[in-house]
Amino acid sequence: MESSQQDALVGLLRPGRSLDVKLPPGEQFVPHGWTKPAFWVSDEPVTPHQWTACRTAHPRSGLWPVLMYDLPCAVIDEEADPDRWQAMRRIDEIDVEALMASAACWDGAGWDGTDFRQSWQGLASPGVPQEPADVRADRSIVDWPSQEPCRLMLVPADRSADVVASIAWRLFNQDLVDPIASSAILRSWEDRFGARVTHLGDGVLTLSVAAPPADRSAALRVVAEHLVFCADSLSNDPDDFSAHLDHLTSGDPWSFWWD
Repeated sequence: MESSQQDALVGLLRPGRSLDVKLPPGEQFVPHGWTKPAFWVSDEPVTPHQWTACRTAHPRSGLWPVLMYDLPCAVIDEEADPDRWQAMRRIDEIDVEALMASAACWDGAGWDGTDFRQSWQGLASPGVPQEPADVRADRSIVDWPSQEPCRLMLVPADRSADVVASIAWRLFNQDLVDPIASSAILRSWEDRFGARVTHLGDGVLTLSVAAPPADRSAALRVVAEHLVFCADSLSNDPDDFSAHLDHLTSGDPWSFWWD
């Protein structure tokens, strides 16, 4: 790694880690009140292949790449634990199933007679792998339908789910504003559905999915989890809900937005 690039990543690379991918021009982003950088971000939009190169290098660098729609500084917690690694160790302390069961952020009024609050049956079973999770993540970036210009963000995180906790990104869900709890849910989706964080913005999060639920019945269980994570991600239109179940079984990316 060139010395100039190494200098650009000081405070982000852990001891013994390096990034052997040539980066475009960029800079570190240090949130107000932080003493260390939260992430590195490119000055200009990048190509999907630049994301893929950084993703391939992640086991060596410890920096997970994210395509960023806009600078999410408005939702970074400026009072977060300055020791990100100490903070992220708290993720292991969270019981995701208990968190899901107690959150119940939906109002009980379901679609097609489904009352998720009354019919909660625990976490959904793992999905059916269609291909390796990292391969699916790479392909989802290359095949991204809109190809909206995005800058590249590199976040210190051992796994993609930890990105949210690492930068203390506060989601807009009124029930789950804790980035540590959000990363715990994302870890669970990584393990069960081969999910990977690919895109991030101001109130927007996208995941690639390599092991989607096997059928609409399994997808219905996943919907309940999605509503806990992001109550704004579904409309009340029954036709939209039916299409959403089909979407979940297809293996297409999961997108969440907080209004």
